[in-house]
Amino acid sequence: MKEHGTNTPLAVAVIAVSLLFLSSPETVSEATGRALSLCVTRVIPSVFPFSVLSSMFVAVGGARAVDRALSPVSRRLFGTERGASALFLGLLFGFPLGALTVGEEYRSGSLDRDEAARMLAFVCCASPTFPVYAVGVGCFGSAAVGLVIWAAQATVSVIIGLVTGVLLPKSPVQSAPQPKKESVPAAGALSLVTRAVTDGSRVILNVCGSVTFFSIASSVASEAVGRITDSVVPKLIISAVFEFSSGTSLAGAACEAGEIGRGAAIAIAAFSVGFAGLSVMFQTSSVCEGVPLLPYVCGKLITGLATAAAAYFVSSLPAFAPTFSDGEHFAERTYGAASLIVFMLLLLLTAVFYKKCCKNARDRL
Repeated sequence: MKEHGTNTPLAVAVIAVSLLFLSSPETVSEATGRALSLCVTRVIPSVFPFSVLSSMFVAVGGARAVDRALSPVSRRLFGTERGASALFLGLLFGFPLGALTVGEEYRSGSLDRDEAARMLAFVCCASPTFPVYAVGVGCFGSAAVGLVIWAAQATVSVIIGLVTGVLLPKSPVQSAPQPKKESVPAAGALSLVTRAVTDGSRVILNVCGSVTFFSIASSVASEAVGRITDSVVPKLIISAVFEFSSGTSLAGAACEAGEIGRGAAIAIAAFSVGFAGLSVMFQTSSVCEGVPLLPYVCGKLITGLATAAAAYFVSSLPAFAPTFSDGEHFAERTYGAASLIVFMLLLLLTAVFYKKCCKNARDRL
């Protein structure tokens, strides 16, 4: 008699993966060290501060204000009046802040289940920092290549949003504001910051856990494939599917070692950035509980393939050869200054909306 709730195929798969991990202790140990180092040096600095700020931005009503201001444009382009703030934060600050904002707005009632699922198909993007510097400069010696990868995935993401806005039914027009389920606590700024830091810590723990596990799985799977074939391409594809940061770095290393052509390596790295890997998919699931992930998976697969094709074509042009020494320093200074300005504006908006919400709370009392 079949026991209720038992998933036999999944249980068998878990046992098989466990045995595979046990058979490669050195690979697991090395992959764990690399993943934890990656979390400390790249993931936490680039995700944790902005996840805290994103939570504060939504809590004080900033995301709702942005959505109200852009609702006519958002409804016309994407078929929903809300969620423009998620696209903005996703394009600017990267994984998983677009999904985190969608999850925050879904839990607050600003987005319904269908709208949240639709938004996940195109708001989860890599920030400009990772493709331009970690991939472009770090892996291929050209900031222009990284900029092409970021621009391609951003463009494809927006196009997916436009297509869903045309094909899927538009959300009903709201004649009155939604009930304000998200309110500033009476304890004030201290309580707000504490809650935001707590939420951000939970998010970064999920992110680092996903990065570590899927880096291990990618390394073990690549080792298993290496016993079957000497070709480096299957290993690169496995890395790109499992964890995008590992996929991009391994593609760059294979290109430098001459194991794969430059165009193919850039295409694999671009697919890694566009698809984002299983690691980011599970991060998205953790911050968007209750939201269907099928639109996200379809959207990211299309984004990955289209980004790879675009990057392969553009990066093959002579203008994108790795000869951008002075230009890279200029781009670095320009992007750094622009990021600082946007960061300060975000803080200013947070302060303004927090003051406004406090005044409204006092008026109600």
